[in-house]
Amino acid sequence: DAFSQALFRCLSQAISTKPVFFQPGTVEMSFDESWLIRTLIASRTGDGDSLAFLIRSRVPKIHQRQIAFLIKGISDQFSQI
Repeated sequence: DAFSQALFRCLSQAISTKPVFFQPGTVEMSFDESWLIRTLIASRTGDGDSLAFLIRSRVPKIHQRQIAFLIKGISDQFSQI
């Protein structure tokens, strides 16, 4: 949970627009939700190239390492469930 909270705070500051996240149970998925899911899948499956591409596509260089660390932390927690 700490990784998730930190990611949402950092992501809001790192990307140029405010991320859009819909309420749980909403059928539609926002671009930001889809992007985040793709980064988590890439991290979990060990697809470093896709993860790097996805992060570089949205996050300024100064924040990329921090965002990647938080995404990896979240995906590692999923593997423990």
